[in-house]
Amino acid sequence: MKYSSILIIAVACFFACKTNSKITSLEGERLYAYVEKYTSLGDHRTGTPINTETVDWLAAELTQYGYTVHYPEFPIHQFFFEDAAVISGSDTVHIFPQWWVNEHASQDVTGQLVDIGALPDDLPLSGKIALIRLSEGQGYRKALRLIDSLVNKQVEAVVVVTENSTGDLSAFNSTSEPHPWKVPVVLAGLKDAGKLAAFIAHKKPVRLFIKGRYRDVKAKNVYGTVGTGKEHVVISTPVSGWFGCGGERGPGIAVWLELARWAAGLKSDYTFVFTGNSGHELAGIGAHLFLDKFAPAPEHTRLWIHLGAGLATNAYRKTPDGLVKQAEADSLRNFFYSDEVEDSFKEAFLQIKANKYNIKEQNGGELIYVANKGYRRILGVSYTHPYFHTPLDSATTTSPQILAAIAKAFQQFILLETEQ
Repeated sequence: MKYSSILIIAVACFFACKTNSKITSLEGERLYAYVEKYTSLGDHRTGTPINTETVDWLAAELTQYGYTVHYPEFPIHQFFFEDAAVISGSDTVHIFPQWWVNEHASQDVTGQLVDIGALPDDLPLSGKIALIRLSEGQGYRKALRLIDSLVNKQVEAVVVVTENSTGDLSAFNSTSEPHPWKVPVVLAGLKDAGKLAAFIAHKKPVRLFIKGRYRDVKAKNVYGTVGTGKEHVVISTPVSGWFGCGGERGPGIAVWLELARWAAGLKSDYTFVFTGNSGHELAGIGAHLFLDKFAPAPEHTRLWIHLGAGLATNAYRKTPDGLVKQAEADSLRNFFYSDEVEDSFKEAFLQIKANKYNIKEQNGGELIYVANKGYRRILGVSYTHPYFHTPLDSATTTSPQILAAIAKAFQQFILLETEQ
């Protein structure tokens, strides 16, 4: 009786340990260190040296884990931004250009700054610099027609004040086709609205300039493969963006790296493909390149996971003194899943608070491209957290605890999907 009990316990321990060996400890501090590394590199605009350095870093990590690494390249005629401002006397408001800057038009202009919202519709605007406001939550595409109409009224430039809870300016991804205006179009933050209002009240000409240069460069993605299975598991994440992208890109890259580390040690019947794509802010150039030329065919893809924006950022509470970071994850992040993975998704992400949508009712981010290509077993995340697309988006918008929780959920999801 004594020995049979020991045998039963030993067998139970063997199977428990075997199961637990598949669920490696995803350490939050290591995940957070990945985010800090990513943001420490600088602004991640496509085709810049920092974008290249980011891709090289990710490639080195994949190589270290045992992946076969590839660097798909694509040419880009990129604007390398240096400085931009609105100046009145000794006062300066720093601004940021909206892509694409017109290299054939003057980017140093002078004119009276006027608030369009306070003017009659029929007032002549020729020679003036127009100021418009884009309220929080109002999409940039909705402002395109207004900007175009102002340009057609022969304004010297357009200043777009992006109103959001951070007070800083918020950049917008470019349209699918380059849309260079005939005049400078720039972005300013709500924090500078008072100074801009003073410029308007003075009714004196102000100077607006954008400094930078265009270069023909090659940007690149990175993807790595491990395994010999005929069916594939693809995990994708964007690696580029306007600024530091701590909460926008950082958590996705951290989870991508940790899952790649873990998947390399699996004894799996699948080939794992981890792709990091540049060009997200420029209408997803790199993602389209990977899907069109390098991705496994839908019929040979068991699963596609897209780790998009705002994967794991902290919640923030609005107060009269500004945003206050909360300990918990932002529960407004958006998950999108297909019918085919619904059961696994709901089980693995049961404890994860978020908006959860079947792609038949809503889809978002680069997962839209994946769905449009015919991939059926898909899951992705995309969310515009409070610091999204602002220069203030640092590593502090996430934390080790929420990174570890989301990484473990994705790990469990992959196991449920690949061990059926």
